[in-house]
Amino acid sequence: MIKPWKLCLLTMGMLIGLTVSAFPEDTTRIHVTILTASNFGSDFNLENDAFRDQLLNLFSYTSYNQTDKFFIDLPRAKRQSRTLPGGYEFILTLQNKESGRILVQAVIRKGGQQYVDTVLSILNPGVVFLGGPPVEKGVLILVLETGY
Repeated sequence: MIKPWKLCLLTMGMLIGLTVSAFPEDTTRIHVTILTASNFGSDFNLENDAFRDQLLNLFSYTSYNQTDKFFIDLPRAKRQSRTLPGGYEFILTLQNKESGRILVQAVIRKGGQQYVDTVLSILNPGVVFLGGPPVEKGVLILVLETGY
């Protein structure tokens, strides 16, 4: 008969093993926030107001509206795809992790045409802003965050 404390220890070990195997070390989680920027109006509708100053320094639009947010789990060298407003496809691929940074290929395309194809070096933890293609009455801006 197994003693209760041994059964508890065995159960905890199995749960830890399941958690580790469900999220391998070579997987990185990216938090993506989608913004639409334009020069129509002066709205700042963002859940994370910490982006305000950075947006004003990086871009020259008068209005910023958050349209979506989601997480993407990136296993090394495996493409992950999401649909963006305007019918665009957003593809991220984790290329490497090195000394506090991750290297991610980011592609935005629509109808066979590529609008963005770049490799980003993102501090971990860190934030990067990616200016994207045009959408109705503005442009897409993607905010990628790691390590949070």
